Amino acid sequence: MSREADDVRVLCDDDDDDDDDEGGLPVYDAAARRARLKALEMSAHRRAEYRSERWLGTVTDIRGRNLAFLAWPWVWIVVFSVAWTSLAPRRVARRATALAAAVSIVQSALAFLLVFRLARAAQRYWEARQAAGAMIASCRTLASTATASMGFEGSEVVRRLLAAFPVATKNYLRRVRGDERQLAGLVSSRDARALLDAECQPIWCVDAVRAAVVRWARRKGSHLEAHLASNLVRDLDDLTLHFGAMERINNTPLPFVYVAHLRVFLLVFLFALPVAYGGIWGWGTPLATALIAFALLGIEAAAVECERPFAREPNHFALEAFCVLVDANVHQTAAFFFHHDEPPAAAASSSKQNSPQRRRNDDGDGAARLGGDFVAVGRTDESASLRP
Repeated sequence: MSREADDVRVLCDDDDDDDDDEGGLPVYDAAARRARLKALEMSAHRRAEYRSERWLGTVTDIRGRNLAFLAWPWVWIVVFSVAWTSLAPRRVARRATALAAAVSIVQSALAFLLVFRLARAAQRYWEARQAAGAMIASCRTLASTATASMGFEGSEVVRRLLAAFPVATKNYLRRVRGDERQLAGLVSSRDARALLDAECQPIWCVDAVRAAVVRWARRKGSHLEAHLASNLVRDLDDLTLHFGAMERINNTPLPFVYVAHLRVFLLVFLFALPVAYGGIWGWGTPLATALIAFALLGIEAAAVECERPFAREPNHFALEAFCVLVDANVHQTAAFFFHHDEPPAAAASSSKQNSPQRRRNDDGDGAARLGGDFVAVGRTDESASLRP
């Protein structure tokens, strides 16, 4: 198990310990939450990470080098180098050394192109991580603000959907339907199927949250609740922008013309090495060519690995760890407000409207009306639906 998968397991273990301390906290069913976190842990892929103190270990570790991408070009170049060194007449090999000057010129331009390629891939990798971090921060902010503004019971559907949002984002970026077990305890089985069948799963979550917030504001009817709902909608817009940033990076590789031109001249340069320097290097030509080819093809392989880091490759993000982290943060927020008095913002309306009897009449048996259908607030059985 990789270090990132270990992080997922540690978070899951910590959260399991917390379930016993919540004393009837209704935001999550403990068994369903354990099943959900276990499903996320089991789906975490093996990531390659380096430790700063293990310098030699990083050099000798072959995991995460994307060797499958560079294997075939490297083999072709080495075979050609061996064949040229073995079969080319010595006189021809010596005359071919006149190409060394031309190869040196191409080498300078090629080095610039490779450095630019790798730099752009590293920039995209960092931008993707920034967007993922912003998504996590927005989920935290929305969960806390919604609970403080809408009250514990009124905001439960929002918290559930915010915990489901990273799972939906993971599925969408990886172009998979996803596992219904990773949504256990958050939505009903019918809503889980509806979410997983949606063309854009994150938008399904965003629409459901937006509709729940607007419906709550309309039911309360005061200017204060309308203002609070407006703030929540703006925070929800920010969450959509962060998801859109990851979507843009995932769906927009570097232009084909640049990558194709780079790879053509990279292969031309590597195949020209044994021809231009075979008469000088002699039987050391295959070894020298193999090392140079591995170095340059490795740069291209690293760029390919990092430019869209949302799949399940060794250097890609552990999206399951992000899902577990948001789940833990939302659970902590729910526990805090569950064990504290209702915030002043929720008690600012008239005493009649916010009396316990009136709230029970409004919320019924734990369901809030959203877009004409009922939205599960206090349970996730088959009879409750989050369908917007």
